[in-house]
Amino acid sequence: MAVAALRERIGRAPMRTLLRRWVAERADGNGRVGDFTRLAEEVYGKDLDGFFDAWLRDRKAPAPTRANGLR
Repeated sequence: MAVAALRERIGRAPMRTLLRRWVAERADGNGRVGDFTRLAEEVYGKDLDGFFDAWLRDRKAPAPTRANGLR
């Protein structure tokens, strides 16, 4: 659900770019969550800490807000 919400938050074209770069840059290796979040922010061009806090770090369900990729 977090990946689908991220697509809603950043848009389809940036999400496509993010996923293609993620796969290309890690073709024969691994990546960490922090690597993914940094790349997402780089591709989107804006801070996504609040989004990733809500989806990955907080213990409660994300609030149904646009900032969390939920309408």
